[in-house]
Amino acid sequence: MLAHFGAYTYVRPFLEAVPQAGPGTITALLLAYGATGILGDFLGGAALARRPHAAFGAIAALLAAAIALLPVLGDGTVGAALLLVLWDTA
Repeated sequence: MLAHFGAYTYVRPFLEAVPQAGPGTITALLLAYGATGILGDFLGGAALARRPHAAFGAIAALLAAAIALLPVLGDGTVGAALLLVLWDTA
């Protein structure tokens, strides 16, 4: 969790610099990021209850993929938004 929230610190500066999103877009993306986090809590909790080892591995892989792909596919607002949603749903 420490790495998750540590990486989150760089979301706003990344969104300003790479896709050059404006304040309104950043606000909407961070709101979607938070909302999908709630969804991810429910989905992850259910998956962890059924198959904890597989769920943990899948969550770690999705987080790593989303964060690693952000500099590659996040150069546009749509790509950044999709990766942020994937990141926080995981």
